[in-house]
Amino acid sequence: MHKSLYLLLVVIISLSACKNEASRYNNNALTNIETENYNQAIKELNKAIKKDINYAPAYYNKAIAYANLKKYKTAIKYFNITINQHVDFYEGYLNRAIVYENMGNYKSATKDYSQAINIKPDNKKAYLFRGITRFKSKDIIGSIEDFNKAIDNGLKSTGVYFNKAIAYQRLNQDAKAIKDYSIAIGINPAFAKAYYNRAISLLRTGARESAIKDLRLAKNYGYTEFSKELNDLLH
Repeated sequence: MHKSLYLLLVVIISLSACKNEASRYNNNALTNIETENYNQAIKELNKAIKKDINYAPAYYNKAIAYANLKKYKTAIKYFNITINQHVDFYEGYLNRAIVYENMGNYKSATKDYSQAINIKPDNKKAYLFRGITRFKSKDIIGSIEDFNKAIDNGLKSTGVYFNKAIAYQRLNQDAKAIKDYSIAIGINPAFAKAYYNRAISLLRTGARESAIKDLRLAKNYGYTEFSKELNDLLH
């Protein structure tokens, strides 16, 4: 399942009164996070916490740094501290959900995406991400519902239509899959994987010539992971 964003968001948050020294260390850490110097960022954030033990942005950004180091359990620890301090912090739930998803804990990820949606019911990103997690949890119908909600809230990306098409394909609803692959291709005409996947549905509906055309386009745009059966159609 394609996902358009795996890296966590780096968000400058103002959840507590600005304390000059703690804020300065936090800003230094953000600069280090932006340059992917996560270990140095953690050192700066430790200094911020030493100056102000209740300085919430430092805990949140420590979670971000540890997550990008793939130290997921430690990241969860600091997301928990931030969320316990600020129970309506949308970004905390969203990014903790991404970490849970990267850990393969889809139940906890879905719960956190749902909480993010409760806080911001019109947020298209949370619906997209929850849809992907539901797909991974084999809740295919639920994933399609979430992709549709993301679209209804204004998301018009290749990713949302591509993922919805995959879900329809999994349900053997090839006509709907073809429609959504076509929309994804309309947004990005060089989307090689979408041509390949659409060819599979076209073949299953008997549109052999159209499928061959799509396979050629997929190959022209750089897709190489052809099954033997589909590769043979091109020769």
